[in-house]
Amino acid sequence: MRNEAHSVLIVTAMADAGDLAGVLSREADVTVQVARSRASALAVLRREAFTIVLVDSLFSQAHPDSMDALWERADLAVPLELHLAELGAVRVTRQVCGILARREREYVLARRLAGLEIEEELRSQVTGLLLQSDLMLREQAVPPTVRERLVTLRELADGLRVRLRHA
Repeated sequence: MRNEAHSVLIVTAMADAGDLAGVLSREADVTVQVARSRASALAVLRREAFTIVLVDSLFSQAHPDSMDALWERADLAVPLELHLAELGAVRVTRQVCGILARREREYVLARRLAGLEIEEELRSQVTGLLLQSDLMLREQAVPPTVRERLVTLRELADGLRVRLRHA
């Protein structure tokens, strides 16, 4: 099954770039597009986001002034510059697969850290709710209907605390 979340833009004037794109698509399970000129690459990058922008080093050497604009337009894509003809499809595919695996690990780690931050913030808020509701329930001047609602609020907050503890 093709992973549509990952896509690669190959920027090269190499004649057999289509063959490389086919191998990369099949072996790395990514969607691949080929841009054969600077203008074409910039146009594609304006329309679409890519996981990796792979530029043939021969192309970058031939167009050194346009590379800054290309990398800037690549946005969050991993920039990769390789000598495609020298490396061959197998080594390029290995590089791309390594980058995708590393990116996936970074994504999982970032999600985990974000979840932990949110959990900690929620725990702090729930602790505040429990403390405030306990203080209000100790007040003698609280009307019975309000007291009932405070007890319900405290029970809800305590339920959240228990769920967060086991998360």
